[in-house]
Amino acid sequence: MNLLLYKTHLRARAPRISTPDSVKQVQVPWARAGGGFTLLFEESVLSLAQTTSVAQIHRLYGESETRLWRVLKRYKEKEVGLQDLS
Repeated sequence: MNLLLYKTHLRARAPRISTPDSVKQVQVPWARAGGGFTLLFEESVLSLAQTTSVAQIHRLYGESETRLWRVLKRYKEKEVGLQDLS
């Protein structure tokens, strides 16, 4: 995360709950399950990708291009799945 001019890393463990069958991680409101990023970060990547290259987003945020492409691919697949192509 790039907070103003300072690179910032936030680490937080989501709470876990015990069920009769297993231990499950609680879904947090600020992130998608298994995403690794906050929804706000993903939104900013999507917004920037409309006007700039993934390489430039990589330089801006210092996040790997592979992880950025995964975010874009995830939302692209979601949108294509919602389209009625019949």
